[in-house]
Amino acid sequence: MKTLYSLTLCFVFNFCAIAYAQGNTDLLVVRGAEDYPPNEYMDNDRLTGLHIELIEYSAKELGLNLTIESYPWKRALLMVERGQADAISYITKTPERNKYAIFHPKNSLSPDYSGFIAYTPQVEFLSFDGTLTSIEKYSIGVQLGYAYGSEFDTFPNLNKIEIHSITQMLDTLKAGRIDLGIFSYREFHELKKQGLVNDYSFLEPSISKYNNYIAFARSSNRRSNSELEELSNQFAEVLSKFKTTIEYQRLLEKYDSKLFHTE
Repeated sequence: MKTLYSLTLCFVFNFCAIAYAQGNTDLLVVRGAEDYPPNEYMDNDRLTGLHIELIEYSAKELGLNLTIESYPWKRALLMVERGQADAISYITKTPERNKYAIFHPKNSLSPDYSGFIAYTPQVEFLSFDGTLTSIEKYSIGVQLGYAYGSEFDTFPNLNKIEIHSITQMLDTLKAGRIDLGIFSYREFHELKKQGLVNDYSFLEPSISKYNNYIAFARSSNRRSNSELEELSNQFAEVLSKFKTTIEYQRLLEKYDSKLFHTE
């Protein structure tokens, strides 16, 4: 037991020492300025959720002073691209984003899948057979700056209408100004539990499966490129080790996320 305790202290000390050796212990993470339960949302004026707790845990283990700031999603992406932030949360990997952000495979915060939602009274009038070709005649609400998988994002002849928020998407669907919207099933499940989307249906099958990451900037005016890469690696090691613990399993249960966990 003494040996295990010593090794644990050594592990934590070594990571903290690396962080402090970099000369900058402040970590700025940006995110989208909406509630995305159970992953990231405000609860009594406090930002919380599965992703937030994972980021907070990792930053603490690395001896970093964490700041998480919320911005409109396009602005958050731009801040990482311009090197104005160290990392961004709740981001999916695309070829374009990979040019300016590091998607370490072990920095996945959660798996999820997306699919179409519709205002329930309209479902019987829709014909969706699981193929994108079957929805070419419909108008589809997509959130500004979001990625939904390469097949959907690059599929031609789809009538995509940009929507600024989840609330706007639901309202626009109910008003009949769009036929379909795209939603994370994890978020839809959580809102369903809260009784907030009882008038809406999630259509099967889903259209894309993906991982949500914390991705670090490739270049920054806050740190050198090598420091950012090392920080990404450090985060990945802390996260991967934490995911082997009973504390992680309890965290999944706390946010009812074990149902969706596939790692």
